[in-house]
Amino acid sequence: MSGSLETLDSLLKAVNRELHRIVNSVMDEYEMPMPGMAVLSHVLKEPGLSVSQISRKTNMAKSHVSMTVKSLTRSGFLKKQSDCHDQRLVRVYPTERARTAHDEISNAIRSEVSRALAELSQDEIGRLTEALKSLNAVLSRSRARERDQTTV
Repeated sequence: MSGSLETLDSLLKAVNRELHRIVNSVMDEYEMPMPGMAVLSHVLKEPGLSVSQISRKTNMAKSHVSMTVKSLTRSGFLKKQSDCHDQRLVRVYPTERARTAHDEISNAIRSEVSRALAELSQDEIGRLTEALKSLNAVLSRSRARERDQTTV
């Protein structure tokens, strides 16, 4: 790996750590575990998912998702219902409290990140945005090539 790629790798890791620190700090304030927020996000986007579907979407172990759903249900964020076509299948739905909490937490995270980014000039933000768009495009193309190679 060349020096500039090593620097980029180190910077990406450092930024990732700092963003995780901000997110974890906000999540702690709201007493919401990270897995809980991931589960809530998916259930809010697609109400009625099963635990298996949530597991696939979050890349979390089914047992971990099951425990998280149980905890979020006890806390009043989710409700479970049997599927009307297959009584063995349980569907998970968000409560109004889930929507409110998710919005508050998302806004708090955005606010903390915005506060940190306020130290940058508009020009710096523009350059950073363009660089991140480029990085995202390159990584997406790389993932698409990998996916194409595995299906051949």
